[in-house]
Amino acid sequence: MKMIKRVGLLLGTALLALAPAVMARNLVILHSNDTHSQIDPDASGRGGILQRKAIVDSVRGAEKNVLLIDAGDMVQGSLYFK
Repeated sequence: MKMIKRVGLLLGTALLALAPAVMARNLVILHSNDTHSQIDPDASGRGGILQRKAIVDSVRGAEKNVLLIDAGDMVQGSLYFK
């Protein structure tokens, strides 16, 4: 009886050790911050809100679990919006 308990305990421990590997998931986090109303591209055509959307859409198309976070300061900071 002690042997059965030991084997059961050993198997249970092994299953618990393997559980995190089986349940592992990938998460892609996209973060933006302090945009300061820079919604248009700069003079060279880089940046802007449309390019950001294209990048986000591309990542969402390639990855299953994507978390998009913007920490604020989206509509302040330039004379255009004051």
